[in-house]
Amino acid sequence: MKTHFDLVWERVKRGTGLSTQKEVSETLKIKQPSISDAKKREVFPAEWAIKIASTYNLNTDWILTGEGPMRRHAGVAEHNSVYKKSEYRENYIYVPKYDVQASAGHGTVIHSELIVDHLAFKLEWVKSRLGADPRALALITAVGDSMEPTIQENDLLLVNTKVDQVKDGCIYCINIQGDLMVKRIQRMLDGVLVIKSDNAAYQQFTVSGDQAAALEIVGRVVWYGRQI
Repeated sequence: MKTHFDLVWERVKRGTGLSTQKEVSETLKIKQPSISDAKKREVFPAEWAIKIASTYNLNTDWILTGEGPMRRHAGVAEHNSVYKKSEYRENYIYVPKYDVQASAGHGTVIHSELIVDHLAFKLEWVKSRLGADPRALALITAVGDSMEPTIQENDLLLVNTKVDQVKDGCIYCINIQGDLMVKRIQRMLDGVLVIKSDNAAYQQFTVSGDQAAALEIVGRVVWYGRQI
């Protein structure tokens, strides 16, 4: 029986023309062993699907579930997708919320990458205020207290997965050996990355060399929302 990874992998190859793990890892800018690890866990991470969809103009839902059209086309309906009934409906975009938790603590392993809902954002606000590509946005949930008072448990995080470079002092969603965390990152002059928590009860740590290469920047947290 084919696993979730196997099914998604077949669609990725079909939609992109890529045929090897090495080619996909280069597209995602991650180490090839990360893909092998995902295959062992039998789950294709949602953040990878989002990046591939953005790069190759594919429908994220199609990659993850096989539903809807393979490619994004302006004005063409997508079934249960990021852009409902049209790519942009009434000047709003519909950002997918994934069943993924990013730990604002010591790290949490991703157990599911299913789209469970969508949240509407004003297109003009996303472009002018956030300066983000609407197709590269995703919503996930925060757990833990290490980023308090900035980010609290159960906060909804809007993540821009299209990251060209790490901006000093910004908050990022990072993946370290399968642990998904939300942390503030500072880049030192020698290239060392300082990973910080806003909660003083948590110690900062650094990554460099091979460690830095193993750290995957999933995206930058550009907005958060919470219930009051």
